[in-house]
Amino acid sequence: MKFIFLLNIAFIFISFNSSAQAACSSPPGQASQTRYDFTANKLYYCNDTDWVEMGGSGGGSSIVPIDVKLTTAANNGNFGGFSGMKSFIEANGCTGYQVCTGNNIFRYMENGGTSPSEMVWLSPNSGNWISTCNSWTSVDSSWTFHGTVWGTPVSGGSINPGVGNHRCSDTFKVACCKF
Repeated sequence: MKFIFLLNIAFIFISFNSSAQAACSSPPGQASQTRYDFTANKLYYCNDTDWVEMGGSGGGSSIVPIDVKLTTAANNGNFGGFSGMKSFIEANGCTGYQVCTGNNIFRYMENGGTSPSEMVWLSPNSGNWISTCNSWTSVDSSWTFHGTVWGTPVSGGSINPGVGNHRCSDTFKVACCKF
């Protein structure tokens, strides 16, 4: 009996300590955790800071951004990994944003937003690491590794909107989405 009592006390202590370090508050939650609000009839996920409403029919890649902008600087496909990419976008005008996917931009445009006006790096919709310049660490020019981009060039310097692939050795800004 004492063992069960002590086990319950330990569970309460562990639960209290983990919720005290939660990434989201009101209610507490950890990054990538989801919750359903039965009053609002909406599904939310924790993005390391806030509870963000999930939109569309498939989760993260179909969420409609409230803003899309480009970094102020450009880089080739070697950002020093995923953490380097995050540092790059935050240092270049996109603090509080994340790298957009093509689906994010399409949803943004469907809801009245405009297409990026130049070719930009994207995060791939599929999660395919080859489409992220080998996890944002490559400047390969042979197409062994490639990166996902928005836009294809046309004459006159404009671009056709849409998702494509490009060599990691080329330099582009990054499309940033805020949710």
